[in-house]
Amino acid sequence: MTKTSLEITDETQSLKMKQTVLSRKKLVVNNTFESEEKEICEHNRNIKQLQNDMIKINILLSKQTNIHGKLEEANLELEQEFRFKLKQAELKSIQMEHVLDGLKNEKSQALTGLIEAERQMMLWEKKIQLAKETQAALDPNVGATEIREMGLEIHRMKLRYSSMLKLQEKMIGEMEKSVYRRESISSRGQAKGKGSVQISLQKAIAELTKKIKQTIQDVEDCHQDIQMLNRSKDTMQRQIDEANESSHMLVEREGQLKNQIEEESATKIVLSSETLIQQRQYRRYQDLRDGKYTFVGQNEMARAVEGTKAIEKLGKIKRMISNIHQDGMVEAKPLVSKLDDFLTKQLETFQ
Repeated sequence: MTKTSLEITDETQSLKMKQTVLSRKKLVVNNTFESEEKEICEHNRNIKQLQNDMIKINILLSKQTNIHGKLEEANLELEQEFRFKLKQAELKSIQMEHVLDGLKNEKSQALTGLIEAERQMMLWEKKIQLAKETQAALDPNVGATEIREMGLEIHRMKLRYSSMLKLQEKMIGEMEKSVYRRESISSRGQAKGKGSVQISLQKAIAELTKKIKQTIQDVEDCHQDIQMLNRSKDTMQRQIDEANESSHMLVEREGQLKNQIEEESATKIVLSSETLIQQRQYRRYQDLRDGKYTFVGQNEMARAVEGTKAIEKLGKIKRMISNIHQDGMVEAKPLVSKLDDFLTKQLETFQ
């Protein structure tokens, strides 16, 4: 009986020891399970935060796309409007240049006519002086012959003046009338004497002086018109320059928006990749917790070898992305830069 009680006591003590060991193991397993649960909760929070960030990014991208579309439409409309205004301004500039050339030609012709009129006036003054001296020294009949010769010369001058522009035609007509009046006066010069001839010649000179002043005034008006056209041309040139500057600003703004959209698209792709990785890790943790996860290798060494191979593969991909980024072989440089940074962070995490 004593032996049986001792055996029972020993068995009880061994069972208590086993219970203690199992309790400790249970405590360790519970602690491990709680830590895994905490990590899973943390990952869930991170995934929710990433999902919220993805929603915000999608909203921003949709807004940015709408803004980009509106800006492109506005840019096209402004470009068409500026091109139309530019063409209109060029046509007006060409027309004004033609008008300016015509006014310059008219001015040069008017100046030529003015010089010719002054020369003729000087000739008239010389001939009048000559006629006075001739009439004072010679017979009146001889003076009448000189007057007839002067009439013939005036007629030849009238023929030369007929080649001038319309600006001179009115003046030439009035000069012809004065010449005809002078001829009629000269035909009656023998009866009325030399005094009336001198008066008629002075009247003709006064009329010519008046017409010359009128021609000078017309030339000044033409010069003022040319100055006004030059000012209008300068104003149009300034408007064209302002339109070109606005067009350049719109082009620069469009480039900035394109860069911003490319940057945000690259960020979206990288965040999507990070989200997929987090989701995959979360599923693996769940499988590990439920005992469904299958390890790649059968032992710790095999798993380490597989992990090293995966890190080397990731490093090769990172080097390829870095080379592409440095060489500038693609247009999507923001995406390549984001991927390069993302792979760098992943490698640092594994190491």
